Amino acid sequence: MGKEGLGTINENGAIFIDFCSNNDLVVEGTIFSHKHIHKKTWRSPDMALENQIDHIAISRLWRMSLVDVRSYRGADVGSDHKLQIAKLQAKLAREKKKKMWEEVKETYQTTCEEVLGYSKRNHKSWLSDRTIGLEQEKWQIRLKLLQAKTRVKKQTLQEEYKEKQKEVKKSSRKD
Repeated sequence: MGKEGLGTINENGAIFIDFCSNNDLVVEGTIFSHKHIHKKTWRSPDMALENQIDHIAISRLWRMSLVDVRSYRGADVGSDHKLQIAKLQAKLAREKKKKMWEEVKETYQTTCEEVLGYSKRNHKSWLSDRTIGLEQEKWQIRLKLLQAKTRVKKQTLQEEYKEKQKEVKKSSRKD
């Protein structure tokens, strides 16, 4: 799709390109030069195959606002896909004058604040300390998994990570 893309286009890729061209969209994940490790967006469950199958499509009108697109392999999103982030830099026009409605709204808001004040809301945390502890344990296992050198160690840590992920989900639902 772009000169910086990985791999070859399959049937789904061709359908995606047709969709983008029919809707005046541009595929932007393949035009920025990055290391291959920052282009790969998917890893097979056996961790043997990686590929670039996720893309960010943007309207041609906003294409010049896009600064960078890359995948982040360290983000823990609970999926075999990697988090992909696009950086935009938009230029906005300055506001010339306040409209009449904005002045009336501001007057009402300041008057209400002076007369009524604010009431504090006490929100309970929806996650228990146990769930937060499990999440931290899961994160520690993930760090060990990323640093593992041997295939056997990676497989054992991956199984341990999946079990801890199940515990976190179960505890979150309970909370």
